[in-house]
Amino acid sequence: MLTCPDCAAEVSDAASACPACGKPMGRGGPVHTLLRIVGLLFGIPSLIFLALVLYWRMTELLLYGFVAVLLSAAVFYIGESRARAARRR
Repeated sequence: MLTCPDCAAEVSDAASACPACGKPMGRGGPVHTLLRIVGLLFGIPSLIFLALVLYWRMTELLLYGFVAVLLSAAVFYIGESRARAARRR
């Protein structure tokens, strides 16, 4: 549940506008959606890469696998946190 910033009424997460005052509730813009998609599209292959590196015991590539996973998690988190902040406004 979200709180409407104009009238302080409780609004469902799925609602597109406040039922009490009609203020549109933002969902996050296209940039936030793009960041989440890039985070997922980069994150899944990087997890597979890391699993293969661990399986083949290629220790020289281990650091690259961890960096790829952390980078994709950071991109996804930034997109998700900005989308949440946009919904609260």
